[in-house]
Order: sequence, then structure tokens, then C-alpha cells
Amino acid sequence: DKQVVELEAGQSVNLNGLRVRALPADHCHRQVPNSIALAASAAAVTVVHAGDNRLFRPPALAGAQGCDILIHSLYAYDEAYARPDALTWAPEMLEEQARFLAGLRPRVVLLTHLNEFRHPYPKVWRLAHAALLKERLFGLAPEVRCGVLAPGECYVYRK
Repeated sequence: DKQVVELEAGQSVNLNGLRVRALPADHCHRQVPNSIALAASAAAVTVVHAGDNRLFRPPALAGAQGCDILIHSLYAYDEAYARPDALTWAPEMLEEQARFLAGLRPRVVLLTHLNEFRHPYPKVWRLAHAALLKERLFGLAPEVRCGVLAPGECYVYRK
């Protein structure tokens, strides 16, 4: 028998030793109310999955500071797409995301939104954006590791 638990931002539940918290998220470019990210903690390790999101601004992801692994969307291409002269992103969007991630100080950031289908931008631009974000994040917070996984690739976390 499966149990379904609905959470709103700020709520949490304990499931067999796994603490799951709903964190506030920002998905406003789609005007989605009550968007959340999920934080799962067990055995002194916390993983936050930010979900399909736009560039975050406080108070988004309140409670994710210092998490072990943050799974985060690479960028909000809908906003970049709205700019007629944008190839993939605007430099200020890259800077905003790097500063936000650096401020959270996770041990590891794993970037997503790189390999989905029907994407309006070629993969080469998405990979270039990932490289630029990793470089900027390293300049702001060199202790934060940043990775990009290939489809199907696993990440082994070591504290």
C-alpha cells in the first residue's frame, strides 16, 4: 500500500528515517502558484532538488543553505527566449544565478535542463552556458563543486 503525502512550502514529513521538506521555489515565469523544491535528509546528508525552475531569488530555496547536493536547473530559457537578440541567455541572468548559488553554499551543484527534447536552443549553447556558470561560480565560491551529468550518468557523493 503506497502513501501519498502532499506538502506545501514550509511543511515537512518523516518517512522511514528520511526527512522530506518542501522549500519555497520560484516558477513565476510560468505563473505557477505554490511551487516547491524538495529537500531530503538522511544519515547527515541533504539533497535538494529544485525542480523545473526559473532563476531563483530569495526567499526561494530558504532552508537549502549549506546542503550537500543541490540539483538545479541550468537557466530559465523562457526568459531569455523572450529577448529577441538572445542566443541562449543574457549575461545578467548568468551572473544572477551564479551569485544565488554561491550564496546558498551547497557542497555540490548538479546542473539540469541540458538534454531535454524540443529545446529552443542547440545543445552546444546549453553546454557553453554550463561551462560559463561553473567558471563564474568557482570565482565566487571555489569550495562549491559544480557538475554536469550526461544522460544516465550517476554521481557518487563523497563528503
